[in-house]
Amino acid sequence: MLSAKSKYLFCIFCLWAGALTAQQGGGEVMLERGPFSRTDSLRGSLNPWRSCFDVLHYDLNLRIDMDARRIRGHNRITLRWLQAADSLQLDAFPELQVDSVTCRGRALPLHRLDYSLRVAASPQWQAGDTLSLTVWYQGKPREAPNPPWDGGFVWKKDREGRPWLTMACEGLGASMWWPCKDHLSDEPDQGMRIAVQLPASLELVTNGWRKSVLNHRDGTRTHEWLVSYPINLYNVSLYVGHYAHIAEEYEGLQGPLKLDYYVLDYNKARAGSYFSQQVKPMLQCFEERLGPYPFYKDGFALAETPYWGMEHQGAIAYGNHFRPNEWGFDYIIVHESGHEWFGNHISVADHADMWIHEAFTTYTEAIYMECLHGYARAQQYLLSQRPLIANQDAIQGPLGVNFEDWKSADMYYKGAWMLHTLRTVVDNDSLWWTWFPALYKDLGMRQVSRADVITHAERHFGRPLQAFFHQYLDYAGIPVLEYALVPQTAGVQVLARWRGVSEGFDMPVSFRPATSPGDTVSVSYSIQPGVGEFTTTLLPGATGQDWAPDTDRLYISAAKVNFSPARTLPAQTAPDKLPQKLRKRERSRK
Repeated sequence: MLSAKSKYLFCIFCLWAGALTAQQGGGEVMLERGPFSRTDSLRGSLNPWRSCFDVLHYDLNLRIDMDARRIRGHNRITLRWLQAADSLQLDAFPELQVDSVTCRGRALPLHRLDYSLRVAASPQWQAGDTLSLTVWYQGKPREAPNPPWDGGFVWKKDREGRPWLTMACEGLGASMWWPCKDHLSDEPDQGMRIAVQLPASLELVTNGWRKSVLNHRDGTRTHEWLVSYPINLYNVSLYVGHYAHIAEEYEGLQGPLKLDYYVLDYNKARAGSYFSQQVKPMLQCFEERLGPYPFYKDGFALAETPYWGMEHQGAIAYGNHFRPNEWGFDYIIVHESGHEWFGNHISVADHADMWIHEAFTTYTEAIYMECLHGYARAQQYLLSQRPLIANQDAIQGPLGVNFEDWKSADMYYKGAWMLHTLRTVVDNDSLWWTWFPALYKDLGMRQVSRADVITHAERHFGRPLQAFFHQYLDYAGIPVLEYALVPQTAGVQVLARWRGVSEGFDMPVSFRPATSPGDTVSVSYSIQPGVGEFTTTLLPGATGQDWAPDTDRLYISAAKVNFSPARTLPAQTAPDKLPQKLRKRERSRK
């Protein structure tokens, strides 16, 4: 997904404590959402008609009529029957006319419920049986109003006036164009076969690797591709047009990795060197920091599209016109490729947890900056994204309803800052950089939940983190740190407390002289603010400089308050850490 996938973009949003007064006493958790319809529940829930079977493989066969903008074909679904049920649920948009569903040569009774199909099960099916159902269908798929954010088929002409077909369906669902079990929790364990019949003048690119091309006497060709891995269904895609192919290899952690670039033929000359210069250093960085590229058998591919981009597994949609950003990298290539690790290799089981895809992938952009230019530059990159955070909605969605109605892009930018804040709290980069390969190993090729990620983080970092994630995922606003400075003979006393935080929230904050640039040697103290009540910490030997919390590396709001000398000071504690010399950040983060 893209950082612009939200329906709204927000410009600079001031983060002052006064704007968050409604969050006193615990804050406002999970904003009101809904009401939800029967269609929402059918699309988003794991009801008994879905949980009774597990998909093993899809075999999708299509013929596309480019002039009429229609499709016709069948999908053979290999599944394992798990438990007794009177029927099973498949999903297909109303634009698709389902002619029949057959099993073992017999048609199965079926009826439509909104965007789904209820197919009668045979009483002869036993738990553990492997079954093959074939769904025969035809129709005119929905056309995308604003791809990729509002998806569907994208029928275009290239600059030479020739037909060009692409598509995108994240959030909308794969059942927009092919009948399937359209729930994120069930990816086909054994991958997928995709066969598409087209006019012979057109090329097809899709997920996986090309197995064959069969010529027919009627002037058409059938292109057969195989996907070797489980695949998130919204990542299954088609690219049809006058594509030229550029091939090279990257020597990766698991040996030679095929790199395939598909661009409109008139862009071939400019695309080859540009893609190579952008892709290879990115892959080197991500393999070093995140783990091996997850799909070596299928290779890595980019395919040119008329829309901005999408993270289609092994065949990333690219529409950024060969332009790097002001930071020196191509945003679409880096962001969408990051999804190969977070979104495609580690995938969520419910759309409500989509922050797992987007927060981690947005953070991979900063990881790439750090690989290229060091920590200080990565920090600047993250700070440049802060004005895009709206803090108007929780980034965790409700489960079981295929939720996608977020008000902002906070799951991207706020989610990335949540992770960077966690890195700052952990304060151990050696441990931090082992987390991503551990996630790759432990959660890869699985459909995971919020609980899976949080439990993994707690185990890896050896500390409770439920309240931390609850704060950043479920609250619209952010923690407010109120503090006061009281000069003393022996140093400076810092009075500090958290306001507008979740129960159990417990996060240390580093204080340093406000006049100290972040990239110079300085003295810093780590203190533990109270929750509700002020705690007081003496910074021994500190002078009368104006000390301030290090908000550059924590996503918090800080408000300096006046503390009357006449008030009784709370009991004094020592700083969690004695003064420590901080080398230049770039050095300390290597």
